[in-house]
Amino acid sequence: MEPSIEFKMKKAGVDDQLLAIEVYRTYTKGDGTVIKGFVDHLHCMNMHELIILKNFLQEYIQNNDWN
Repeated sequence: MEPSIEFKMKKAGVDDQLLAIEVYRTYTKGDGTVIKGFVDHLHCMNMHELIILKNFLQEYIQNNDWN
């Protein structure tokens, strides 16, 4: 099964120190053509902020029953 969501990192800021996360969704058209459409992006973050986001998501996933 192909993933239905994709993330891309976009460098920005002085010396490309900040990173923006772009979110794309995969859509299948009626004729079977698969396209990836831009959904949104998260504002630029430095590495410390990205680690905080990673920790938040890990904790959220651990503390929720997905079954």
